[in-house]
Amino acid sequence: MNLQNIEDVEESRPVLKTRYSEQAWLSQGGSNTDVVLNSLRERLLRVTGLPQVVVETSESLQIVHYDHRGHYHCHIDSDHDTPNSTCCHYSRRNNKLVSGRTCVLCRYLTLLYYLNDVTRGGATAFPFGHVGPEYTYQGEEFERLCNLSAQCDSGVVVRPKMGMAVLWYSHGLGDEGQIGNVDLRTYHGGCDVLEGEKWIANNWIDVDETEDFYKESFQGEQKHV
Repeated sequence: MNLQNIEDVEESRPVLKTRYSEQAWLSQGGSNTDVVLNSLRERLLRVTGLPQVVVETSESLQIVHYDHRGHYHCHIDSDHDTPNSTCCHYSRRNNKLVSGRTCVLCRYLTLLYYLNDVTRGGATAFPFGHVGPEYTYQGEEFERLCNLSAQCDSGVVVRPKMGMAVLWYSHGLGDEGQIGNVDLRTYHGGCDVLEGEKWIANNWIDVDETEDFYKESFQGEQKHV
C-alpha cells in the first residue's frame, strides 16, 4: 500500500487518522475581545505567575471539537529542540536566524480547558506520565501506547468534566533559568469519544529565546501547579 492509498483510506475512514477533530482559534485581549475570553486570560496570568507580556504575546486560544470517535493520538505540544535550533515565537517558526540556527516552536506550558461533560470516553491520556528517565520512547510498545484509539488506560488519565482544566509544562528549566529540554513524559492525546461529543480549549505559552523579556521572565524557579 502506497502513501496515496493510505491517505484515501484515512479520508474514507477518518477514525484511522492520527487526529480526528475540528479546530478554530479565538483572539484574546484587547478592547474588542469577549469578556469570557478576557477572564480566561486573567486566570492564566494568575495560575502561571508569568509576566503579562509573555502571556499576551503567545498564541490565540485554540478551540477543538471531537465528534463520535474523535481522537488525537499521543504527541508533544512543543517542538523537539536540537543543538542547531533555538526557541522562537509561533509566528517565526521554521525561520532561519542570522546565526544559522533554525527557529522551532517552544510551547513552555499548556493549559487545557474542558468545555463540556462527555457522555462516555474522551479522556486526556499521558501514557508515559508514570515512566522513569530510562524509558526510550521508541519501538512497538511506544507505538502501541500512543494509539489512544486502541487503548486508553496507561499512565495518567484525566476524565473530562466541564469547567475543569489541566496544566502541564512541556519543558523543564535549566540550571540558570533558561528553557530546558522537552519533557517526554508530556506525550499526551485525546482518547476516542465513545458517546456524545467533546469540546476543549488550549492556551499555549510560547517562548522566544531571541527576545530579552523572555529570557528575564524565566529566571528563577519553575512554578508547579
